[in-house]
Amino acid sequence: MRNSPPTTVHEHGTVVGARLLTVSMTSSSSGDLGWQDAAPNLSFVVNQLTDRGYAERAVDPGDRCSRVVMRTERGREARERVIAVTLADTPFADCDPDALTRFAEILQRVLHRTGR
Repeated sequence: MRNSPPTTVHEHGTVVGARLLTVSMTSSSSGDLGWQDAAPNLSFVVNQLTDRGYAERAVDPGDRCSRVVMRTERGREARERVIAVTLADTPFADCDPDALTRFAEILQRVLHRTGR
């Protein structure tokens, strides 16, 4: 029996699991997250992620006064599991990965043209 998204999130802890999903949606393709414009509880969440081995802090190479949070290998694996379980429960679950990639590219172009 496959895990549901809530079960997968629960396995990683309520806050950490929910944040893993949120972080995966908002992070850059490199996996780095900036601290600016962050929620007040970001330090708490980042502490949980680092304590559990899902992320690590580093100096921003572009601005030595800033810090970034990067997913560790364990964090990348957890993110992939959460995404896989979430996608398994969608209407897109049986779609070919290449077709989904093309669909996402089309949506990005449409959003870009509409300014969203």
